Amino acid sequence: MEKRLFSIVLLFFGMTACVGLRGQNLLPNPGFEVYSACPGWIAEMWKATGWNNPTNHTGSADYHHVCGTNAWVQVPSNAFGSQMPHAGNAYMGFALFYQSTPGFREYIYCQLTPALGLTAGQTYTISWYVSAGDNSSMATDDLQFYLSASAPTWVGNWNSMTTYTPQCAIPSGTFITNKLGWNLVSATFTAAGGERYLTMGNFLLDGATSVMANGAGAYNTGYVYFDDGVLQPSVILSADLQELKAEENGNSVALTWETKTETDNLKFEVERSVGDYQHFEAIGDRMGAGNSSEALQYVFDDPGYTPGVMNYYRLKVVDNNGESSFSNAVGVETRLSGTHFVNSHPNPAQVGMPIQMTFSMEIAQPIHVLLIDMQGREVRNMTFDGEVGLSKISVPTSGLPAGQYLMRAQSGTELVVKRITLL
Repeated sequence: MEKRLFSIVLLFFGMTACVGLRGQNLLPNPGFEVYSACPGWIAEMWKATGWNNPTNHTGSADYHHVCGTNAWVQVPSNAFGSQMPHAGNAYMGFALFYQSTPGFREYIYCQLTPALGLTAGQTYTISWYVSAGDNSSMATDDLQFYLSASAPTWVGNWNSMTTYTPQCAIPSGTFITNKLGWNLVSATFTAAGGERYLTMGNFLLDGATSVMANGAGAYNTGYVYFDDGVLQPSVILSADLQELKAEENGNSVALTWETKTETDNLKFEVERSVGDYQHFEAIGDRMGAGNSSEALQYVFDDPGYTPGVMNYYRLKVVDNNGESSFSNAVGVETRLSGTHFVNSHPNPAQVGMPIQMTFSMEIAQPIHVLLIDMQGREVRNMTFDGEVGLSKISVPTSGLPAGQYLMRAQSGTELVVKRITLL
């Protein structure tokens, strides 16, 4: 802190469980045990591998470690109190507000471990062990979490980052007051898809921040220690599922995965998104074993993949009571061959919103598009110049009434017909 003086587990890609919460942890270095150098002063959060201050935000968190070379950042005793780590040798600390400096905030962020980001539609839980600094005379319940596709940046001061809207927060009334030990706090959200960064702190203005007195302390601030965080899918699944793999194999993409155990596991639904990470569709399934304590291997072949572009795959794991959750996605870059339709979106679309279509093309050639209403009348007849590789075209809908249409697109021998709804 820069002062003015102041049952069952889902496992993927080698992620390990921590702090007694079993399952996939998507946070890097969640206990701040891995470091590039011992902290020597406040505001050195970046020495904890994987964590940093949002770019250009001048409030800054403090890295505390038993190897700290200055009394202000040592463990267990430091400038903000005395606390043993929840586990290991380190923790992070920062202020959620500072009454003597109106508007003052501190944040930390990290890049999550899934290379492609979080999975759309999947519910996740964020949990942290927290403890109030002994030298804090105030406390708050305003701890929020912001998930984003790009790293957070700011305008170069220490104010609240109010332009960001956090997806979730710890429950209202959960004031972080415990100075003697650690309490577990958590929040849950549903991912839009592709979120790769987590930023945590208080995103509210002072007037909207809930505060309360919290005993004696040298600073009238809500300073909090953080340790052993977890970000993981919320649903406990019926299969202890190991790494999903995908690779091109002749004229198909071969998917393989393995379960260590299964309990009331109904099936695995295989989903594919072509060319991007946003348009998953079910392409088949494999029935689960129900109940098994043996290692089982599964194989699924996809002859309907699109050559020449990234094909992304994920599993929807469904158990007998209807609960389901998604694996992380894997991608395979396939060889280009001929011309192939990739995707179209949005559908349905608002009247006046263009329909985007993407083709994968080995050679440049025209793309002919017809848009036909339900009376069989051609309302659009257009030709676009296709490009080698990913060729994207935009079909305008301005001037058309709401309703359903057939869109017929052809390039070479590749012909696709889609039903389009305009709202």
